[in-house]
Amino acid sequence: MQNEIKKIIGSMDVKQNREDAESKALAILKMGPEALNILVDFGNLVNERESDVVKKKKLLRAVIFAIGLFARKRVFMKPEIFNHANAVSLLCELSAAGYQSAATVLHNIGFSDADIERERLLSLPIAEPHSKDREISVNEALQEIKTAGLESYVNRVERGCYTIGYSKKHIHEIHRIGNTAFAYRMIRRS
Repeated sequence: MQNEIKKIIGSMDVKQNREDAESKALAILKMGPEALNILVDFGNLVNERESDVVKKKKLLRAVIFAIGLFARKRVFMKPEIFNHANAVSLLCELSAAGYQSAATVLHNIGFSDADIERERLLSLPIAEPHSKDREISVNEALQEIKTAGLESYVNRVERGCYTIGYSKKHIHEIHRIGNTAFAYRMIRRS
């Protein structure tokens, strides 16, 4: 089934032929709920390892389109979303990477922009706290992202942390140090 899904996704071109893409996505949907897990794993693999930008965009658009079809068919909605946390995590990551269709799918299943940011923070790996860290909650981390008065904003996940941006002398980061505990860290720029 995995090879069949990869073959279908590889042959989809959402921009060129939307009707054909929808019929192929329906074929994936008919394979059942385990097809969603395979689709998400394939999406993560493409997002991490594909170096050809054009091919990566084409494949990720197809994955988002197919996941969107699962969402439209009410396979997962916000109350049952925890059964498909990997799908939500992938969509949040792709939304942050600029795929507007991923954000649209998330909004269609009841996620707000704040929910998307929260999910990105909760997907960070747990790191060891440093002595100079300021411990904050998820909501405080979201507030820091919105209100930090910095010279330049980055707002991206890199090196296992969420980099907010830069001030004159520091890099401002948020690290996850527990299940729902976070640390606000300022690192001197060199």
